[in-house]
Amino acid sequence: MNKKIYIHIGPPKTGTTTLQFFFRALALQNEKYILFPKTGRLLDGASYYRIDFYRGAVLVRGPLNNHEFIFRILRNEIIGTNSNLFLNKLRIEIDTFPGSFILLSFEGFWFLNDLEIRKIIEVLKGYEINIVLYIRDQKKKMISMFTQHIKSGPSDSMKKSCVSFTHFIEEFSDRIFDEHSIIKKWNRHLNFSHSQIWNIVVRNFDDVISQASLEEDFILRVLGIDKSVKDISIDLSINAKNEKFSDYIYVILIYINKIEILLGKKNILRPLFYKTRDLIVKSKRVRNTIKLFRFLFSRPLLNQEDLDLLDSRISQRSLE
Repeated sequence: MNKKIYIHIGPPKTGTTTLQFFFRALALQNEKYILFPKTGRLLDGASYYRIDFYRGAVLVRGPLNNHEFIFRILRNEIIGTNSNLFLNKLRIEIDTFPGSFILLSFEGFWFLNDLEIRKIIEVLKGYEINIVLYIRDQKKKMISMFTQHIKSGPSDSMKKSCVSFTHFIEEFSDRIFDEHSIIKKWNRHLNFSHSQIWNIVVRNFDDVISQASLEEDFILRVLGIDKSVKDISIDLSINAKNEKFSDYIYVILIYINKIEILLGKKNILRPLFYKTRDLIVKSKRVRNTIKLFRFLFSRPLLNQEDLDLLDSRISQRSLE
């Protein structure tokens, strides 16, 4: 049986969370045909420490619904784990799988450098490799990225990209139309592997969600599995998405981020800021309580000047 490996590389803010929950369920329902590798997903509740440029050793707990661990291994960011042994374990899991479809997914794969891409291609040598990515409207993408930065709060660099759209655009304007360079990079390394069968599958995120669902698109258009195939069970009812908040929630989070930046990275209250943000982002009950006071924060997240700046940068990048 010919095995096909699908590496879903994102990018971020294109429904990656939705697809990863779907992949997990799809593999559980079709263990003989579809594999969402367990290697590195810490399904036993294990944890690991990864190296962070700003924060040093960071604890990550399982289980994971994606393949972040593989990404961290490729980048040599895992403390106390032999990367070669781990990648060999991943290869064994794929080799011994009896089915046809293997799905790997993490939006961080979008940021792999040349050496890291060559490494994962070498691990998967001998199998057909399909790189899958969804592209979306650049304006929507950048606004979505900005809101994600607000929710994440300031890093130890204390940059203001989580409080100011102008600062965000200045720091991340290279992400506008970055799809072209990413596709070229994967294409270059896959093309170099002459014995490999490979494809780069590009889907339009905005078109897909306006016509169907990401899950259905992936099954029908990417994997090429018809829903009428009796041997494979497909449940499209799974719906895991990152919730979009009202502007006043983001405005409140910006105020919290501003105070944290003002106090500096060494202030002892930083854990409190983190927990407060986490509570607002994750608790609908907390957000409903905040809603009672929304009139105090009733301003649009982005003003016309912000939108004009974004339009200008998009136009500029399109000409480069």
